[in-house]
Amino acid sequence: MRVANRILQELFGELDRQGVGYCLLRGFDELVELRSVQEVDLLVCPEDRWLFIQVASSLGFRDWPAWGHAPHRFFLFYDATEDSWVKLDMVTTLRYGAPIRCLEVDLANTCLLRRRRDGPIWIPSPEDEMLALLLHCILDKKCFREAHRARLATLWLEVRGAPDRYLRLVYLLELHLGAYARSVIEIALASGDWQSMQELREDLARAFFQRRPAQAAWRLLTTWCLRRLRRLLFLTRRHAVGTVLLAPDGGGKSTLATALAHDPFLRARVVYMGANHAEARAMHLPLSAWLQRQVRAGGPFPRRQGIGLVYTIHRLLEEWARLGIGEVQRVQGRFVVYDRYWYDTYLSPRAGSWRLRLRRWLLARTTRVPDLVLLLDAPGDVLHARKGEHTPEFLEAQRQVLHSVVSRVPQSVTLDATRGADAVRRMAVALIWRRYCGAGTGSGDDVTEGENALLSGENRAAANRPLKGAAG
Repeated sequence: MRVANRILQELFGELDRQGVGYCLLRGFDELVELRSVQEVDLLVCPEDRWLFIQVASSLGFRDWPAWGHAPHRFFLFYDATEDSWVKLDMVTTLRYGAPIRCLEVDLANTCLLRRRRDGPIWIPSPEDEMLALLLHCILDKKCFREAHRARLATLWLEVRGAPDRYLRLVYLLELHLGAYARSVIEIALASGDWQSMQELREDLARAFFQRRPAQAAWRLLTTWCLRRLRRLLFLTRRHAVGTVLLAPDGGGKSTLATALAHDPFLRARVVYMGANHAEARAMHLPLSAWLQRQVRAGGPFPRRQGIGLVYTIHRLLEEWARLGIGEVQRVQGRFVVYDRYWYDTYLSPRAGSWRLRLRRWLLARTTRVPDLVLLLDAPGDVLHARKGEHTPEFLEAQRQVLHSVVSRVPQSVTLDATRGADAVRRMAVALIWRRYCGAGTGSGDDVTEGENALLSGENRAAANRPLKGAAG
């Protein structure tokens, strides 16, 4: 078998070098092609569990919270050069059930003892794989997906062609499922009657539960509790990353924010910090629209000053409220993206007014420093060609102001926004993930050649320096 993903090739090679006992449970056919999300189910010998974790961590995999999903333990890796997420699902025992896997089957040791080599990886013997996949489809998924049907059909032909394997399969089916279920499954596999196997679910679940009722009931209770305490448990872990996106008009902030929100694993919550965007209406305080109308209406000098002061206070409260929403999401383990930030006040035509300076001073001293600030950089003429709302000179002036601002923020990286939305998204995901993994925005060895293609000169130096801890 050929493994297409680079990091998985390194992982399997290192597991062999370290002598880790493992085998793949599912998804063999998916390994031969590159995918944007690559999920790998691994059964690991209990004695080698910690060694497996050390190997995965050394290659850059990050332990992903799995409360309420025992016995599963998840590890994530993002490769920007291949634009691929790799998720390892490690188990040391085989349990089934939905929605809670509380029904244990004594099949793990057998799978590891009879595993066989397939190219660079270890896989179960055909009869062990068949039983594990049948239980997964019947008890976990409650259906037989097309890929699982094809795999079961292939395994059935392989087992029927070897009398010793067929006898072992019959023995395993009768031992774990009973004689009746074995006969139903044999007939169904021969005829392709998948529905009749699905109808075994309730009887099998009841039989497995009755074998070890105390253990199964305890797993049900503890898992139910853990799933409802997940938000509190996230407070005990490293919090997720809050990322600020800055750019002049036309820089692609909203496009990137939307892409990060739809990323399959980041699934970032977007908090819009501007004042004149339809997406921000849900985060407006009640007086926002009325105050904006009063400010535009003008009037005598005392009235303008009074309304302006009230509007400044109101905007300050509104920004605090939005930042608070983002902070609550972050400590609960959710990635947060701030589309715009109070740094944008430096771009205002009235950036030097006492009200704006006061608001900026208060925000600087009452909000935490962002975990990561990404400046989407492009020349003024490129930005003008994208939207045409301002002159190239005006946009270039905004660009220089933002460069001056982010130069004073140690957690900042400047991305080349002229390279296309997809390239910028890949680099942004890589930087956010690296920050979450605790490696800053990267180190000289961490930033790969493909990632360096998006950075140049002083921007690469910024990406390669460790981030300072966020200040309160």
